Amino acid sequence: TSCAKFAMADVDSIFAEMKAESLSMKAVDLEKLEKAKKKKMKASKKSKSKSSTKSLGLESLSVSLPGDSSLAVGTSKAVSRPEVHAESNVHSIAEGIMDMVQEGGSSTMTAMGDSDDESGDEGSAADENAAGNVPALLPPPPPSSSRRWTIDRFNSALSSQELKIRTDALQALYHVVVQLSKTLPDLPELDLPPPYDPSRIVLTHKQGAMVSDMASGEHAPHWAIWQKTHSSLMSQFLEDKTAALLKPDKPKPIRGEDGDDDEDADEAADSITPLSTSVTLAQENEMRKKMQFILDGTAHSLFKRISDTSEKCRELSLQIIRVLILNVLDLTKHVSYLLPALLSRYPPTYFDQELNVFIHDLEAHEGYKRGVASERQDKSNLVHGIKKIEVVEPSEEVRLLLCDVVGSLLKAGVSYGSISILNPYFSDLILILQSQLRDPYPVLKCRASMILIQIVRIPQWEGGAMVFATAISRACIMNLRHRNAKVRLAALSLFEAAVGVPNRAKVRGAGTDAIADVVGFREENVLPIAAFYDNSCGVSVNSLAEVCQDKNPTVRARCCAVLCFFLTCLPDRYDHHTRLLPYVLSFFNDDIKETRLMAIQAIEHCGGQYEAEHPDDIIERRQYGVDGDSRTNVDAPLPFPFEKRPRLGARLFVRGNTKRFFKALLRELTNWIDVTRDRSADLIINLIVYCEEHLTMDFHDTLPKVVKALDASIKEGRVGEVLRKKLEFTLELMGRFVDPDTYVPLLLPRITGDAESATSRAEGGVHTTESRRVNAKALECLMRGTLTRQLTPHVKKIVLGLCEDSDCLTGEVGVTSRLMFCQCLNGLLAKIRGGDGKILTGYFNATGRLADLEPLWIMVCKSLLAVR
Repeated sequence: TSCAKFAMADVDSIFAEMKAESLSMKAVDLEKLEKAKKKKMKASKKSKSKSSTKSLGLESLSVSLPGDSSLAVGTSKAVSRPEVHAESNVHSIAEGIMDMVQEGGSSTMTAMGDSDDESGDEGSAADENAAGNVPALLPPPPPSSSRRWTIDRFNSALSSQELKIRTDALQALYHVVVQLSKTLPDLPELDLPPPYDPSRIVLTHKQGAMVSDMASGEHAPHWAIWQKTHSSLMSQFLEDKTAALLKPDKPKPIRGEDGDDDEDADEAADSITPLSTSVTLAQENEMRKKMQFILDGTAHSLFKRISDTSEKCRELSLQIIRVLILNVLDLTKHVSYLLPALLSRYPPTYFDQELNVFIHDLEAHEGYKRGVASERQDKSNLVHGIKKIEVVEPSEEVRLLLCDVVGSLLKAGVSYGSISILNPYFSDLILILQSQLRDPYPVLKCRASMILIQIVRIPQWEGGAMVFATAISRACIMNLRHRNAKVRLAALSLFEAAVGVPNRAKVRGAGTDAIADVVGFREENVLPIAAFYDNSCGVSVNSLAEVCQDKNPTVRARCCAVLCFFLTCLPDRYDHHTRLLPYVLSFFNDDIKETRLMAIQAIEHCGGQYEAEHPDDIIERRQYGVDGDSRTNVDAPLPFPFEKRPRLGARLFVRGNTKRFFKALLRELTNWIDVTRDRSADLIINLIVYCEEHLTMDFHDTLPKVVKALDASIKEGRVGEVLRKKLEFTLELMGRFVDPDTYVPLLLPRITGDAESATSRAEGGVHTTESRRVNAKALECLMRGTLTRQLTPHVKKIVLGLCEDSDCLTGEVGVTSRLMFCQCLNGLLAKIRGGDGKILTGYFNATGRLADLEPLWIMVCKSLLAVR
C-alpha cells in the first residue's frame, strides 16, 4: 500500500489482474452476471458520447488480451473499434494519475475512472465474466469495487510479453511525467565559458610594465574595446549560431509502430487537466519527490525497455527517462544501471592513448600498428569516407533520444551540482558521444558535437578532457567535409573547444597536435611505407583550406572566428602562427564584410601582442620616427580591403611568419586549378601590404615566379583575364616597396635578350620572344608603382636597352611583342614626363656624373618613328 501512493495503472495489467481475480470468483451466481450484462448494455447506450473520456469500462476488455474469447463480453461495436478503446484507456489512466497528483498524492489509485454504482457494477460484472482457468499474472487484489495499483504491478506490465501492454503502460507514464514536469522550472541550457578568457591576457613588457603607447593616444588599448566577459570569445567576433543545436527538441508525439504520429494520444495528453504553473518552493519540492518516487520505482523496468524489440517502446522509455533525469535530484543509485543500458545500443569503440585516436575496427588498427600497409583510421576516413557504419539502434529518432539522455545527464549534473556522480563514467560518455560523430544522421552529429563541447569545458573534468582532447579534435575533422552546413558549423565549434582544452603543466592546448592534421601537414620528402603498396596512403587532405573556401558564408565566418581564437588566445599559439596565418589573411577578400573586418581585427590584435612582447623592436622605431624605408611609396592608396596602413606590430608579426610559406604560395600561382591561382594572387597582395620593403629579400626568386604566372595567364586569353589583372596589380604593388636598383638588373637583360648576363637565367641559353615581351610587361607594371625620384637614375639605362642595345623596337619581332615593348617605353616616359631636371639630378646623385639627355630623346624618337 505504501508503494501504491503514486502508482500508475495500465489497461492490460488491469486485465491481467482481472484474470487472476477470476480464479477466486467462480462461485458468483449466473443470474447476477446476466443482470450486470443487461445493466451494462443500457448504460453504454446512454453514454456513447462519453465513452472516449470515460475511465476504464467493460468495452475495453474485448481488446485487452488478444485471442482470449472468454473476455470478449463487450458489445460488437466495442469489439470493432479496439484502437479507440485503447486510446481511451491510456487517457483514463493518465487522467486518474493526474487527479491523484492534484489531490496531493493518495496512497492508491483506482483503475476505474468513476466510483459510482454503475461503474462498480461494471467492474464486478467484468470480474464475474473474466472467471476462467487463466493463470494469475499478479497476486489477487483485495476484494473491492476499486482496483488498486502498485509500483510492482506497473513494473510487471512493463515486463509483459504483450506489446500492447507495454506500450499502453509507457504511454500513460509518459503523459504523467510530462504534465508533472510542466509545473517545474526548466533547467538552463549549458553554456560553459572557454578556459582561456581574453580578459586574462594582458599586454605587458617583458619586464612586467604596461606598454605606454597602448594606454593612451593613437594606440589606444584595443583590448579595452574587446569585451572582457566570461562569455565565449567567438561571440565577440561572431555570434555562435551553433549553440542552438544543443537545445533538445520539444517532446515529439508518440509514434506508432508504422511511424505515423498518434494524434489521438496527443489529444489525450492535451485534454489532461494541467497543474498550475505557479508553484511555491514547497510545491516544487513535493513535485520533485513525486518524480523521484516514480523514477525509484520504475527505473529498472524503464532501463530494460531501452533494448526493447519495439521501436515505439524504446522511444517512449527514453523520453520518460529524459524527463525524469531533468526533474529529479538524486540519480546516484540509477546511473550505474543507466549507462550500461545506453552503451548496449552502440557499437564497440576503443581509444588508443599512444596514438591519440579512437578505434572502431580493432582488428584493422592492430594490423596498422604491426606494420600492415594501411592508413591510420581517422586519416583513411578523410580520403575514402566511412565505407561502413555499424549501428545497433536502427532508428535515427531513437539514436537522437539516446544522445539527448546523455545531454540531460550532463545538464542535470551541472545544474544540481551532482556532476561528481558521473566521474566513473567519464570515458563512457566520451566514447558514446564520439561514436555519434560518425553517425549518418546529421542532426545527431550536431547534437553530439555540442554536448562534447560542454563536457570538455567542465572544470572538474579538465584532467580527463586533456587525455581525450587530441582524439576528439581528430575525430571531428572528418565532419568538416560534410555536405550539411550545420554539421560543419558544429564540427568547427567542437574542434575549437577540443584544441583549447588546457594542459596547464606544459602551458599549451591539449589538442593542438590536431592542428597539423587539419591542415594536412606532412614533412617534406617523407612518405609512409604504406604508400608504396597503396597510393591513397600517401594522400594528405587539407580540410581547413576547404572550409576557408566554403560556399556557406556562416561557415566561413565561423572558421575565421576559430582561427582568430587560435592566433590570439592559445598558450602555445606561437608554434602555430606560421600554419594558421595564411588562412586568416585569405579572409581579407571574403565576400561578407563582417568576416573581412573580423580577420583584419584579429591581425591587429596579434600586432598588439607583438608590440607588447617585443618592445625592443618597437620603441626605437617610434622614438626616432623611423617606420619604413624612405625610398618606398607608402603614401599611395592601398588595395581593398585596407583603409589605412597596418600598425607597426601587425606588419612585423606578419613579416616574421611569412618566409616559411611564401615560396609555396608563389608555386600556387601556376596551379592547374583556376580558383587556387586566384586565391593565391589575392593572398600575395595582402602579404605585400604587410611585408613592404622586406620583399626585397629573395626578390630574385620571387620575381621570376610571378612573371611566369603572368605569362601563363596571358596565353590563356579571356580565361586568364582576371588572374592577369591581379598579377599586373601585384607587380605594381611590389614596385611601391622594391627599389629599381633591385628589379631593373633582373628584368632588363631578359628584355634585351642578353643570355650572358649573370641575372638573366635564360632557359636553354636563349631568351624567347614570348619571354622577352612578358618581362617587358612586368617592368612596365613595376615602374608604375615606383616613386619618380627613385626611377630617374635608371631612365638612361632602360631607354638604351629598349632602343639601341636590342631589336625590341627595330628588329624582326612580332606585332604583339613590339606592342608590349612600346607600352613599356610609354610607361617610362609617362612616369618622367616634364621632369628633365629631376632626371639629371637623379642621374648625378646616382653616378656622380652629368649627362646630356638630348641624344637620348633623339634615339627614342627614331625608334618610335621606325615602329610607326
